[in-house]
Amino acid sequence: HKLTEDILGMSKIISSRRADAGADSLQMTSHANVFDSTPSMTRHQARASRRIKRLEEYKESIQPECVLVDNPRNILSVMSRAEMAEILTRSLQGAGVTTKSNIP
Repeated sequence: HKLTEDILGMSKIISSRRADAGADSLQMTSHANVFDSTPSMTRHQARASRRIKRLEEYKESIQPECVLVDNPRNILSVMSRAEMAEILTRSLQGAGVTTKSNIP
């Protein structure tokens, strides 16, 4: 549960990074490691970032076949409202879906 709390806490930081990136937010999502710690983080946030990075490394490199551990990015996309909204926005824009007044 602590790691889930860490991931959801990092969700706020990721959302603010996307807002700062503006139009480049989609590129940031697909290329940058969203869980990297930065100097602007508090000590608590940096520790959470390190715990998440260890989990990510464990799943990707050490035990990729372990079904009891999920990649933190998957958890983020399922539990974070901001992440869900970002994914939905990308999907709808990619499909060309607009409102009745043609707003994407």
